[in-house]
Amino acid sequence: MQLSEEELSQFIAVPIDPDKKRRQQIDDMVVVEANDLIDKARHQLTARELKIMDFITSQIQPEDTKFHSISLSIAELTDAINLAKGGRTYKQVAASLFNLVDKPVTILSTGANGKRQLTRTNWLSEATVVEDGKITVHVSASLSKYLLNLNGHYTSHLFRDTAMLNSRYAIILYVSKNQQLVTLLKNRDFACFEQLNLFNNF
Repeated sequence: MQLSEEELSQFIAVPIDPDKKRRQQIDDMVVVEANDLIDKARHQLTARELKIMDFITSQIQPEDTKFHSISLSIAELTDAINLAKGGRTYKQVAASLFNLVDKPVTILSTGANGKRQLTRTNWLSEATVVEDGKITVHVSASLSKYLLNLNGHYTSHLFRDTAMLNSRYAIILYVSKNQQLVTLLKNRDFACFEQLNLFNNF
């Protein structure tokens, strides 16, 4: 169920401005995800929802063995994904968080028996918005094998690289091209310089 802006208006009455030092830390965060979540997942996230999910993913630490709750302010998140400050924007970001609980992602993978399988889950298992503008989110446990303890088949990019993009398709293309190039480099396929040049000029 999607909430209207009017229904969200009671929650975000006192937005908290993000600290400039914290913003720099956010810009330097790295998004790390399994390749299967990039090229074998099907979803209908908007550009804003993709950037929010990238931000949430960037908060996961390499040493994490399980998902922890992630807490911040709605103003900090809005600033991180390069949206204008304002009450209406905060309400839209809050609505996007709730959409990440509702919207499914379907992932193609290979099971232990060697058979292909489709798994459908949600991006977030829970999202909470407090009336002072603070938020807490929990990543769906079903995504743990795509975001935790990754060895070998994963790709990373700086959070700011996708935060600056405004189109859903631009974000998906950037992440996909980045994944392809990382795979080429890991396989030492240095003959594909045309693809590298295409990516650098994107």
